[in-house]
Amino acid sequence: MVQRVHVPAGINAEPLIAAGIEPALETDALRSQGIAPVSGDFAPDLATLFDLPTPGRETEHWIGYRNFYVITRYNRSSFYAMAVHQLAQAVREQFDALAHPARH
Repeated sequence: MVQRVHVPAGINAEPLIAAGIEPALETDALRSQGIAPVSGDFAPDLATLFDLPTPGRETEHWIGYRNFYVITRYNRSSFYAMAVHQLAQAVREQFDALAHPARH
């Protein structure tokens, strides 16, 4: 599971990102620094903060939980893990649409 987060201007996210890809950050500590999910709320679990810089666009910040970390055990790239996550979400949405056509 991942969540896009907003990192307020003036917050240096680099030390949090440098903490590594294995979830070790308390979400309450992130919240106390003003870091918040773009939508919803944090899951009650340890998280990792990572960034996805894209040339010509604002850098996106995300937090990942344990299952996101498991994906990175195969390939340590956050970009790879996000691609796997997004593919899984798309497959789930298509499966749900086919299994429950009245809901879509």
